[in-house]
Amino acid sequence: MRNAKKGNPRATRDPKDVIEGLGGTALRVYLVLVKIGRPVGVRELQRMMGFKSPSTAKHHLDRLADMGLVVKDKEGNYKAIYEGELLPLIYTRLMGRLVPTLAPLGLFGIVVVVTELMLFGLRSPSLTLALTGLSLALIYLSIKTRRWIERMTKTGTS
Repeated sequence: MRNAKKGNPRATRDPKDVIEGLGGTALRVYLVLVKIGRPVGVRELQRMMGFKSPSTAKHHLDRLADMGLVVKDKEGNYKAIYEGELLPLIYTRLMGRLVPTLAPLGLFGIVVVVTELMLFGLRSPSLTLALTGLSLALIYLSIKTRRWIERMTKTGTS
């Protein structure tokens, strides 16, 4: 990681560095922390993720802290920072819940199509069909994203 400095959790803000450094297990740890939404200790994370030792959990938490994706509080617990560049591409907060970003866009498209049909009828069938297809594709992709995140965040203790 080019821009990361030890002890400065917000040192790396380059999305390319974040995405390159956030693979496999570190990504799963980050997604679990975001899903939980509260500070988590090393041993608690170890149990949740099914790691064999606390040092594995600590290693991933420290990597995430170096990337600026988690912060460590006074008690030694770690909490995910949500306002980074990566997760808002996948999820957004809507009424206190994490929702795939594409879902509201797809639903908005459906509302526009229904409103157009109610107000004007079927004046432009090709445009209506295109917008409906695009909206349904966005909803489909949001469902796939949600399922992917759920698979990624399955912990060792189900």
